[in-house]
Amino acid sequence: MDLPTHQPNILLTGSSGFLGSRFLRKSAFREQAIPVSLQKTPVSEIDFEGVATVLHCAGIAHRMEKTDEKLYFDVNRDLTLALAKASKAAGVKHFIFLSTIKVFGLDSSDNLIQGNLVLSSSAEALAQAELPPPTDAYGLSKLEAELGLKKLESEAFRITIIRPPLIYGPGVKGNLQKLMQAIQGSGPLPLGGIDNRRSMIFVDNLIALIDYLIKKRESITITPSDQPAISTSELAHHLANTINPSKKILSIPVFLRPIIKLLKPAFYSRLFRSLEVAPHPNLNELGYTQPYTVEQGLKIMAEDFLKKTH
Repeated sequence: MDLPTHQPNILLTGSSGFLGSRFLRKSAFREQAIPVSLQKTPVSEIDFEGVATVLHCAGIAHRMEKTDEKLYFDVNRDLTLALAKASKAAGVKHFIFLSTIKVFGLDSSDNLIQGNLVLSSSAEALAQAELPPPTDAYGLSKLEAELGLKKLESEAFRITIIRPPLIYGPGVKGNLQKLMQAIQGSGPLPLGGIDNRRSMIFVDNLIALIDYLIKKRESITITPSDQPAISTSELAHHLANTINPSKKILSIPVFLRPIIKLLKPAFYSRLFRSLEVAPHPNLNELGYTQPYTVEQGLKIMAEDFLKKTH
């Protein structure tokens, strides 16, 4: 990426998190990044001197355990809007908000996201649908933050909203870490024969996109993902190739799938349903290309996992 000689500063929130910490290591703008902890520094005390862009990665992430819903709105919506208003008042030119694919409020059916439309697949065909409301406080708090940010947008204060799907890469936690641990362990893994499409994005691809959007100062709402989407079975095979090449990956018998769906609907949805993000129509036209393939990203993540567990 060709960068101007003199770079204005970028105020970064969430620098201790998965994305923010990686940004400080891999971004073309890492030397210009100023990490600010919103837990330690009130918005009213932030010094915006010399800051042209705010990259807001901080927030309360989606949690499987029960979380006070008020916390999601206090942090993901109210704190975001307070930061944006202070940024605008201080003369910051560009505000980038890390939202989530969960603003789409996707149901348990297969879904294809194209641009900012949800195309829900049915037995008939793909049908265009209005943006469905989020199904939980996490998604709703992010959506309400988005709506508030759009009201602040002006020619002098550009707003970029990024709605990533699952972000993967070195140091990832949650279900992907559990999957890699299962692949590393003994015994077969029953994840074969699953023909779905799940979109994800490699953290370094997301950082490259953020760098691009910082440089271009684009006012855009975007749902990015690695292309192409892959199935749950392909994901397991790719990771096993690096972590445990002798791992046996077996198919779940078809007759067991309705039982899993009945007893564990959320688990069934993650395992068998599709959530696919189509290529954004404007990115290639604007000059952005994905630096890493899905295979490369998964290999980098798996190698990092191996290094840390051996």
